[in-house]
Amino acid sequence: MYAIRCALIGILLAGANLAYAQEISVRGNVMDHRGHPVAGANVFIKGTVYGATTAADGSFTFDVQLLGDTILVARHVTMRTAEIPVVINTGMQPIGLHLKPRSTLLEEASVDRRNHRAIDNNRSITLTTMDIDTSPGSDGDVTTALRQFPGVQTVGESGALFVRGGSGEESKTFIDGLEITHPYVTGVPDIAQRSRYSSHLFEGITFSTGGYAPGYGGALSSILSLDSRQHPAQSSTVIALLPYGLQVGHDQLFGGRTSAGIDVGYSNFGPYYRLINHRTDWTQAPENWTANANFRHNTSDGGMIKWYGYGNTSAQAANLPNENDAGRLVSLGINNRNAVSLLTWERPFARRGSMYMGYGFNFNYDAFQALTDTHILQAQHQLRVAVRTPLIGQSAIDVGAEGYSVRFSQTGVATLFDHKAAAWAEATIPVAGKATVLPGLRVDYSSLLARAALSPRLTVAYPLTVADRLSLAWGRYTQQPDYMYLAAMPHIGYQHADHYIANFQHSRGGHLLRIEGYYKDYKSLLTTRDRFGNDGSGTASGVELFYRKQQGDKGLDYWLSYSYLHTEREYLDYPVRAMPTFATPHTVHVVAKQFIRPIGVYAGASYSFATGRPYLNPDNPVFLGDRTAAYHNMNINAALLRKWGNTFITVVAALNNVLGKRQVFGYRYADDGGFRVPIERPYGRSLLVAAFISIGRDRSDEILNQLP
Repeated sequence: MYAIRCALIGILLAGANLAYAQEISVRGNVMDHRGHPVAGANVFIKGTVYGATTAADGSFTFDVQLLGDTILVARHVTMRTAEIPVVINTGMQPIGLHLKPRSTLLEEASVDRRNHRAIDNNRSITLTTMDIDTSPGSDGDVTTALRQFPGVQTVGESGALFVRGGSGEESKTFIDGLEITHPYVTGVPDIAQRSRYSSHLFEGITFSTGGYAPGYGGALSSILSLDSRQHPAQSSTVIALLPYGLQVGHDQLFGGRTSAGIDVGYSNFGPYYRLINHRTDWTQAPENWTANANFRHNTSDGGMIKWYGYGNTSAQAANLPNENDAGRLVSLGINNRNAVSLLTWERPFARRGSMYMGYGFNFNYDAFQALTDTHILQAQHQLRVAVRTPLIGQSAIDVGAEGYSVRFSQTGVATLFDHKAAAWAEATIPVAGKATVLPGLRVDYSSLLARAALSPRLTVAYPLTVADRLSLAWGRYTQQPDYMYLAAMPHIGYQHADHYIANFQHSRGGHLLRIEGYYKDYKSLLTTRDRFGNDGSGTASGVELFYRKQQGDKGLDYWLSYSYLHTEREYLDYPVRAMPTFATPHTVHVVAKQFIRPIGVYAGASYSFATGRPYLNPDNPVFLGDRTAAYHNMNINAALLRKWGNTFITVVAALNNVLGKRQVFGYRYADDGGFRVPIERPYGRSLLVAAFISIGRDRSDEILNQLP
């Protein structure tokens, strides 16, 4: 541990002592299409951290340490991004940039035209790879980083997303519009597992906490939409050195229309867990082999064919305390095989229109070795088609359909076969020149359930001013129960949740303020207490506040997130309505990140607080009447960015749980209530140091362009 710390300090000091090139002043003005100055625009050299924010008169000035041809970029929240070529030299003249206005709220509350996935940017969380990598405590994991945003509950013993009073099963993940059935690595109980997919594989990461459009189904609470990357600028090789493994990837560009890539990795957490004093009694620490591959080709009609493949094999085993035997350790082993194949084709269609087709295959196999061995297999084929057709003026209609073929088998249970289908339509209608109305309808059908479900949805968005926007959303969302329940309960049906959402957003000059209130009404939830059925119900309501400030000229990015949640439900074996074990009323996150431009260092810190969660105590006559202690967690991290020739290196260090707090998330009681086992964070402080090396191409544009 001491050697790692010394090495990190040495790296940072070495970066601070690098010699600097001659500084040249870049200055100019940013104007709108009418010649008026644009204040609060970010102006920067593409692929670098050199830039500034325009003043009230539209002027900007900053110093650079490079010469020659480059690209100057200007961005503003209400304008279209502009890029112009410039030549940096000692005799530079002032530069003038002109920004065109972006369409009104129509663009902000419409369909992502490329993949036909409806995203309301007023109510969604959109992240970049840099956001994920530099979020303290995330360790580069997408779902872990999302827990620092509004609406997500702090459930430290699970890697899933628990959103607005919903369970982890109520959140779904999609890649390029296709469903991913098992997005998290299978692991031992009560220890959070990471997402399977690296944030570096994606250029778009969008998280919707509710009120999403009819193009998405099968999720009562939230969706995470990931868009795989486009063509690389040129061929390159990337090496990731981690304390628990190694990852190597290569992207090859064939001309200007075709590219392919492959990425392989191996990880063994045994040495790392011993380093951080992981308290779990591992007989086999988690070990993984992973491979990713992709292919992209531009067609002659302006479209693109993309294929993404993923394969993973993992194993882990541990001795876990048995609460019904006074904590005696019992062995549990898990072997997992997972594979994903996603093929998509999309092309422009008419004016502002587009077409999309996608085929996805998911395979997952889990083998549990315990007192009784259990094997679970699920394979799913999915075909998805969507078309966006422009109508009169700015109006448009989106229609689509998808079909699934699913096989599910489990030890001791007859194999299930399910054929599902869905169709949807949504119109985009501008009203009175400013507001946008999006009515929609989705229909789902399952052969296993032998019934259909209708899900009407409606979004209304209105710009109050250039910076202030209001949106309202209502919709019904349906979800088929997990196949593990369907194997035991063949006569149950769809679960439902009605969402009511009001959102206000203010965005100006790097400031973002978002206030959102919601109400969710659950119906037909699963019940297992007296008999299997859909007799459960519940409600969830709350208010969320999110404030973010990004100062590009100072390299500062910070945000404050607060969530209030009131929720109760009666489902599964609950005898009465109660707040579920995965919910808590108050959650607060404070995150700050600073880019220190002269030495190329990104530093960050975060603090999270959550009130206690309910847990079941058999000796308490009030069902779920006990509460855990409040949750406190502080993390810090730093990243060093360096370029040598055609090699770009990022060194990352992260210290999680700085306070060393031993956090308890709940308890498992013996059936007679006489003994209990705490569910807790399995380590104190943890230090992670990693290096990412890109050879053959300066990939700084992928990272530095994402800075505030």
